Amino acid sequence: MSDANVPPVFYSATADISLRIGGHQLKTKVTVPTGDVRLKTLLPVMQQLSSTIVQIGEQNVENAGQKISCQKGCGACCRQLVPIAPVETHGIRDLVESMPEPRKTEIRRRFAEAKERLATSGMWQKLEERASWPHEDVLNVGLDYFRLGIACPFLEDESCSIHLDRPMACREYLVTSPAANCANPTPEGVEWVPIPAKVWTEVARMEEGEKPGTYVPWVPLTQALDYAATHEEGPARPGTEWVREVFSRLARTNKVPAANIHPSLAVEG
Repeated sequence: MSDANVPPVFYSATADISLRIGGHQLKTKVTVPTGDVRLKTLLPVMQQLSSTIVQIGEQNVENAGQKISCQKGCGACCRQLVPIAPVETHGIRDLVESMPEPRKTEIRRRFAEAKERLATSGMWQKLEERASWPHEDVLNVGLDYFRLGIACPFLEDESCSIHLDRPMACREYLVTSPAANCANPTPEGVEWVPIPAKVWTEVARMEEGEKPGTYVPWVPLTQALDYAATHEEGPARPGTEWVREVFSRLARTNKVPAANIHPSLAVEG
């Protein structure tokens, strides 16, 4: 059999993770390819990590006698300005492209409709200039966006239709205040659940590298398809390096030793 007919073999490595976050010891294992991959390939790992850390935040508020008020059918937050990491735009594009018809066309239509409404209001251009916003304008822009009432293209029956694949920022947004308050969000009326570490912000910085300033590269969810169409995916690196970096970033944030990465015996072909 010629080499051309031999399927590629991808070796994998296991990361043993032990981090103390939010007063809890986080221990987990993730298996990733050792070969060069783009960060998008590891989005499921990052999403899993995000959800795990969110569970710590949930446990902390429950231990304090509070209760998460978010529930299925409460889609107020799905009309907010949702920030996602640039790499997530490519994941969302692929997710939409994988949908069967007529659903794919319908989701694309919703993105196009959201763009039209944002452009008509002047908000689309405002969002394009997000890197230059003064810090004090961020909250006001978010409130102006919410007042437009533009639902996330994936919102159906006031619930997320891509819940398992939802962006990390969506996973990391929970409240303990009455759900009704989210229909008119104010700093006084909405009590957010403190999340010990925001994975989406660290992932957003990873493709861009370290740059001066505090700006976190992000893309509004409603601009995801446009962004993915006009921006190439980031560089390819060994999967182990991507994982080591995200956990090292979280470790620095929490001032604990970084995670260990060691080869496993797993081979995928």
